[in-house]
Amino acid sequence: MALLTALVSIVAMPIILLRSNKVRFFCFALFYALFFVALIVNSLCFELYKFHINGVIVDMLLAGQVIEFSPIAWAQAIVIFIVIFVFQFYLATWLSKPRTVMKLRLGRKFTSVTVIALLASNTMHAWASATVYQPITGFSKYLPFFKPATANSFMRKYGLVDEEALAQQKSMSLTQGQFNYPLQPIEVEPVEKPLDIVFVVLDSWRYDAFTAQVTPNIWRFSQQGVVFNQHFSTGNSTRTGISGLFYGLPGTAWQDIYNNRVTPLLMDRMRDLGYQFGIFSSAQLVRPEFNETVFARIEGLKTHTKGDDVLARDKQVTKNWSSWYTKRDPNKPSFSFIFYDAIHGYAVPEGYHAGFEPMHGPINHMLLDNNYDREPILNRYLTSTHFVDSLAASVLEQLDIENTLVIITSDHGEELNDNKLNYWGHNSNFTEPQIKVPFVVVGPKSEKWQHWQASDVVTSHLDVVPTLMNEYLGVKSTPKGYSAGYNLTGPVKQRNWLLLSSYNKYAVVSKQQIIEVSPMGTYELLDPANKPSEQEPNFEYIQEAMQQISHFQ
Repeated sequence: MALLTALVSIVAMPIILLRSNKVRFFCFALFYALFFVALIVNSLCFELYKFHINGVIVDMLLAGQVIEFSPIAWAQAIVIFIVIFVFQFYLATWLSKPRTVMKLRLGRKFTSVTVIALLASNTMHAWASATVYQPITGFSKYLPFFKPATANSFMRKYGLVDEEALAQQKSMSLTQGQFNYPLQPIEVEPVEKPLDIVFVVLDSWRYDAFTAQVTPNIWRFSQQGVVFNQHFSTGNSTRTGISGLFYGLPGTAWQDIYNNRVTPLLMDRMRDLGYQFGIFSSAQLVRPEFNETVFARIEGLKTHTKGDDVLARDKQVTKNWSSWYTKRDPNKPSFSFIFYDAIHGYAVPEGYHAGFEPMHGPINHMLLDNNYDREPILNRYLTSTHFVDSLAASVLEQLDIENTLVIITSDHGEELNDNKLNYWGHNSNFTEPQIKVPFVVVGPKSEKWQHWQASDVVTSHLDVVPTLMNEYLGVKSTPKGYSAGYNLTGPVKQRNWLLLSSYNKYAVVSKQQIIEVSPMGTYELLDPANKPSEQEPNFEYIQEAMQQISHFQ
């Protein structure tokens, strides 16, 4: 923290050249107030999501995709800034005058302690890095911009390196290679009468918020098809969940997808079959960059929906889809994607009640902690879900399910401090509340999905692409050549583990443990409730997961 402050202070040094004391003190106070506010915001981000603010998060904050601040939260932030600014101003004024404290010569003592601490911490980390001692190497993630020293080459000369452990860590790191998707061109056959396909996706929809009370319209509609009770997304964030749904690839493939600007084979195949496309998203499609990947070849793609807030945008998305649906050419097949966003911000129209009481008002994320009463927030979340269900009803009632395949699901779940570890929201861990989602299939041949549903095995977003391609879109190639999933109308296959990812890490999740891995290959072993585990990691599952990660590289 001393080095971080020193780095920031170097940037501030030119302020010293200002001649006017008041102007100089004002500039110092403004500069350091902004610095401290940035640290506070970073701390809040880490408390909620367990990672520091980075370029991706800044983009998403500006786009309103991480947290939508309430007026009360903005007012609190402004008050905090003013208080810090005033304190810094008077501190700068006080420090400019000779004081008794200067005679104590704390500078040399502080510098000596800091240098000793730096040498000690970096020496310990160099040893821990060479021996892959996770309790020390895993600590780096807690401090912003903390990049401790390593000395593997030096340690190797003296036989202090654990080569086997280092090789294991290297094998778990995410490396970029040439992206080879699909492995070979797919084989296809004509499709006599392609079906209309509709994806209805509710952002941040928990698996246990799919009930007759919370989502009565979707629940009633689902009785005409198949409901999967053990279905998981491909990650705990929108980027990984949506990309897994459309590509049939794990979220770890995102960077390869984005770097190569590769469009989904699913969308390419429907384009070849003459499908009409209607993409309607309440959330913007620029961050994450779905406009450059998933929907890159959609003519006239609208990346933003008009509306003063998320409630207005969700309503507008429903109207836009309905208008498009009635005007589409009924002689050609169509694919539509409707993405609702209100649940993500727990948004509820004024005066809207669904019987879930007591209900919290607008959420101030700055106040959330491990002791915060969960029930009113849960009730607000359920009320928001009930409202989105009412919008989805107007879509579902227009569909001709004799000729339309409908898939209803979510991009990821939403945690509400379920495990009493102060996790609120998503994109922070890989427990069930954040990764398990509803999954409903209604329409022609949906009965062919039933043997998977009846077996109660784990299914995944990875399975959607191969099932649609093989069963509905005339693709004869085996899924392994273009997807990491299974055909849910084929033979049932047991999954012992799932590969899931977030924006900055991935995890191998089984019923017994969660192995959470950083991009550099360091890992943390957790139990299903996200508490540290004393078990040995299942390296067999890790090896299989690494094969899945590198399958298309």
